[in-house]
Amino acid sequence: MDKDRIDHPDRPLPSGKLSLKQVWWTAVVLFGIALTSTIPLGLYPFMVVATSVIVLWNYSHWLLYSGFVGNLVVATIGSALIFMASLVANRPFAMLYPVVFLFCYALAKELIWDVHDAEGDRSQGIITIANQWGDGMAFFIAWALLGGLLASIPVALLLLPMAHPWMFAGFALAVLLSLGVALANYQRRRDAIAYQQLIFWERLSMFFGVLALLATAPPMGQV
Repeated sequence: MDKDRIDHPDRPLPSGKLSLKQVWWTAVVLFGIALTSTIPLGLYPFMVVATSVIVLWNYSHWLLYSGFVGNLVVATIGSALIFMASLVANRPFAMLYPVVFLFCYALAKELIWDVHDAEGDRSQGIITIANQWGDGMAFFIAWALLGGLLASIPVALLLLPMAHPWMFAGFALAVLLSLGVALANYQRRRDAIAYQQLIFWERLSMFFGVLALLATAPPMGQV
């Protein structure tokens, strides 16, 4: 919360709209619902959610150890949702490509958020790519990840069975284009307006990502 007072003072916790006690109980209730709801789904989905809950509950400690480890945690938890869905469907390897795609996409985003949050991270002694090796390195790694995802699209079309391959290709390109244009603008300008535009286009790219994800499912009858 202390770093958010510097980087994101308008958020509910640092702005005082919510108390620590309210946030704590909200987290307990939501994590409890998440764990309970996975019990009927089987052991492995429950284990994925339970592990995610434990990791997220201790996220602030991971962050103090290393901001980059925190980036990896967030990217892993997000992509684990797709993996859990494939476990529920008893097809654990059917969606590995979307899992990796989302992991790389989320990691690129996390690295850029650290560019914006560098001042608050430094105030708390949190070591990130941006505040240890500079903004340039954070942008370089983010661009490399997005470039790798772009190169993976034709490979996926060639090698992976998909229900709607060209729908996937179109929306996957929209994902990368939406984020890439906003990222280039933010890298060039680095002001509040460019940051807000980055947030807007990143959210739009996530919408495109959901549509692309729906298209990656293998055709019925194929594993």
